[in-house]
Amino acid sequence: MRRHAVAAIAVVLLAVGVILLFQGEVRPLVAEIRAAFLRIGGVMAVVWLGYPQIVRIPLWVWLTIPPLVILLMRRPLWIVYLLPVIVVVAALKPRPDPKKPPRK
Repeated sequence: MRRHAVAAIAVVLLAVGVILLFQGEVRPLVAEIRAAFLRIGGVMAVVWLGYPQIVRIPLWVWLTIPPLVILLMRRPLWIVYLLPVIVVVAALKPRPDPKKPPRK
């Protein structure tokens, strides 16, 4: 049911954004709202498409993403140090054994 809710939210946001897009001269606030609806609707559409994979992301990844984003917002040059660490962690991730059947 959650995936259907994400799809509905994406459709509504994109529809309202498109409706606001075809209005004539608009005030700056309406232009900002239109842009927000279109951007968030697009992100929600991508989340809807990738929902099965997002559900399988481990909890520790969800707990580390916000601090990393805050850190990179405060110190953007630290990406030079964090990018190799992320690559090494991704490379060292255990791969499934092709001889073993997958767990359910």
